Amino acid sequence: MTEIALAWTLTKETYASEDAVKLLLPDEEIIATFKTLKDMAIFTDKRLIVRDSPALAPKKVETYVLPYSSVQMWSSDRGGVFMDTGAEVELWTLLGRIKISLKKEISLTKFETLLSQVIIK
Repeated sequence: MTEIALAWTLTKETYASEDAVKLLLPDEEIIATFKTLKDMAIFTDKRLIVRDSPALAPKKVETYVLPYSSVQMWSSDRGGVFMDTGAEVELWTLLGRIKISLKKEISLTKFETLLSQVIIK
């Protein structure tokens, strides 16, 4: 198996901030936005945009952009019955594997429907 190239944790659904919306193309539409541990993840109809703002340097913002065309497949793992802490999704991309952890407030079924909507066209 290949190493995990990137990993993010999505905690809950939210709205995109004004400065994040400025990253969008004129014809790009936001499908869903999630709060992450460090900032937010925006799923548009064209790509995934993840912003990371370190707590110790709040003015520094790293932005990761993943075009859906680079996603080759995904897998999901639902949390156990006794330790229902959420779920994990792994995207196999041209970069490598990207791990997305979902807190229990985010429905895995709804999230996989989102992935199907944006990746399978």
